Order: sequence, then C-alpha cells, then structure tokens
Amino acid sequence: MAHQLFFDGFEDCASYADLNLYGYSPTADSWGDQLVSVLATGGRRGGKCVKIATAYDGGLKFSIAASSHVVLGVALRMNQTGFFSGPMVVRLLGGGQVHAQVALQESQVMTLYAGGAQVAQSTQTLPRDAWIFLELGLFVANAGGSYELRVNGSSQGYVPANTGDTQTGATPAVDAIHIVGLGGGGVQHQIYVDDLYVNYGDELVWLGDSRVDRLPLTADATPQDWTPSSGNAWERLNAGDGYIASSVDEATALFTAAPLAHEPDTIHGVCARSVLVKDSAGARAVAAVLKRGDAEAESSPLTLAQTNAALTQIRQTDPATSAAWTLSAVNALRAGFRVKL
Repeated sequence: MAHQLFFDGFEDCASYADLNLYGYSPTADSWGDQLVSVLATGGRRGGKCVKIATAYDGGLKFSIAASSHVVLGVALRMNQTGFFSGPMVVRLLGGGQVHAQVALQESQVMTLYAGGAQVAQSTQTLPRDAWIFLELGLFVANAGGSYELRVNGSSQGYVPANTGDTQTGATPAVDAIHIVGLGGGGVQHQIYVDDLYVNYGDELVWLGDSRVDRLPLTADATPQDWTPSSGNAWERLNAGDGYIASSVDEATALFTAAPLAHEPDTIHGVCARSVLVKDSAGARAVAAVLKRGDAEAESSPLTLAQTNAALTQIRQTDPATSAAWTLSAVNALRAGFRVKL
C-alpha cells in the first residue's frame, strides 16, 4: 500500500499569478470574469486563504497523479448573498469526467454525486460565515467502489461510507480536483478555501482536520554557496526584495527556519518551496534539499527556463530516521536547493 501527500495553506501566494505559478488553474467563468483571489488575512487563523466568488464553472483547479484512491480535505467557509441559481461544488475528476461531486447548496445541505448519479444528501445543514473542515474520500471503480463525506471529522448526518459504481467514463482514477461555482446570472456565491490536503494512491488515508503552517527563514545555514543580490541570503528570500544566484554545479544553499509555534498531535509532512529562474540560455536545473543532521533528501531536478518556475518538495518522513516527523525534527530541519548542471 502506498500513498502520496499534497498540501497547501496558500501562505506563499499573494496573487492570481502566484496560484498559476504553484500549479493551480484559477479559471475564469464562461463569461470571462475572474473572481478568484488571495486574501492576506481571511484564513482560519488570520493568515491567507483563497476566495472564490464566481459562477459558470469558474474557480480553483489543479491536477494530481492519476490515483484510484483519493481523500481530499479542505477548510471551507461559505457566504451566500443575493440571487442564487446554482451551488458551489467540489469535484474529483478523471480523464475530464466527474467521478464524484459535492454540491454545496443554497439550502445549506450537501448533495453527493458519484459515478454520474446522486447517491446521498446530508441531513445536517452547514453554517454560513463559519469555517468547516470537509473531507471527501473516493475509491474509483465501476463496481465495488466506495465513497464517504465527513465534516469536522464525522460522517454522521453527512454521507457515511458506502459502496457502489463510482466511475464515470473510461478512466478508473482521479487526476484533477476542482472547487468551482455552478451558478447563473447575478450569483454572489463566495467560498473561502484554506488548509487543503490531498492523499492519493492505492489506499484511502484520512488525516482529519489539519492545518498548514508557514515557517519563515531565520538564518543562513551551511553550506551557503549561492550569492545574494545584497545583504544576507535568507533575508533576501524572506523579504522577496532580491535573489540569490549560482552557476556552479552542486552549489548548495541551506537555511534554518523559525520553530513551529505549537505542538501538533501528528505532523503529516514538510514542504519546501522555492521560485527559480535562469538568466541566460543553456541547460540549468535545480533540486530542492531537506537536511537533518547528516541525512538529506534531494528532490528530482527541475529544469529551468527564463521565466519563473516553482519547485516544491513534500516529504512525509524525516530523512534522518525514515519515520514520521516529530516537533524536534522539524525544528532542527535545514532546507534549501542545489544546482544540477
């Protein structure tokens, strides 16, 4: 059994363009209106979140590796005003076909569709202007597939685990996730998205209500082979007012980060993310590096272009122990990147 983990709290994003850079497709609606934005202080704990205020299949879309078993967890806050003619929806798709869809209705109930048919409707209503944590689990199969919908850790009153035909079309896997609006003219649906995770592979793995914390850089670590545009390397990266650069094969830049400000019950993964660009023609690539003690994990290299590209490394285990992360391990972590010519 194996699964991969993706997560995001959107703290690295400041704009629509940043969402595109980090692999999202915040699509406009069919009228061309673009109402997907990043709010600086609208998140669950006062940080950033994504706001979707749109209709006609506009919203936030992204891809994952094709997987038969997927659990999507996401914090949502719904606000609906004005005239409504359609819901906001959370979709799991494969090959362009919708395998499962949760419709967040005006009536504040949720309707679940799987395999092209409605399979259940919640008996519990959802609050407006309050955060919930929604989790949708799906095993895609023409027969013997399964589905479950949980809110704040419980499926009671929502959609308890059940089996059936959960495949639409010819692709027996999920490869895309959409959080979009399906309203009509005059719709003022608004949905706020934060603390998103996706577990995908050949088993269903539920993480429950989860949070994503950003740890800012605090100092240069060793080695520090890249040259900052001015001052200290870590300050340039934190402030976003400059850059660091290298053209030397295997040159490595590592940094320490601020300690995690709380003690979680479980730490599911660590993510290192950077924005990279080459300034001239010629082959260049960079790998992300996570290091604790003498042990390190290096990502696959990202081949660079002369426009910005994002490099993301998510690691579910401590490279020093190959076991789950602990608070002390996260606080001792060094992160950075390495030139690969």
